[in-house]
Amino acid sequence: MQSEDEFIALQEILADAQDLIDLREAKKTECEAETMSLDGVKALLGL
Repeated sequence: MQSEDEFIALQEILADAQDLIDLREAKKTECEAETMSLDGVKALLGL
């Protein structure tokens, strides 16, 4: 069972690494995206 547990742990590590790669890519892609402040959103919604 230990090798199965090790395999599952490695799968989780690889999934975490892929999540980090995806996050970094998204941050690169969206760094120039237009944003809106919370106050701007409130004004837009009439709050």
